[in-house]
Amino acid sequence: MVKKQVKILQFSDTHIRQSQNFNKNAFLKAVEHINNQEVDYIIHLGDVTDEGTIEDYELAKKLLSKNILGP
Repeated sequence: MVKKQVKILQFSDTHIRQSQNFNKNAFLKAVEHINNQEVDYIIHLGDVTDEGTIEDYELAKKLLSKNILGP
């Protein structure tokens, strides 16, 4: 029996926020790097947003689902 190797990519601390202080270009560069990896699972662990506001989470959902999870 051949066991398939499972590849997992873990990232965290994106601190996404509705502010000029959020470096969207750096985030998108990291997303590009993540999307170029051949992995089975992508896991985000903690500090998705900076302040935890509804607006921050809405932006995080938009950025993460559009750029990492696919259309």
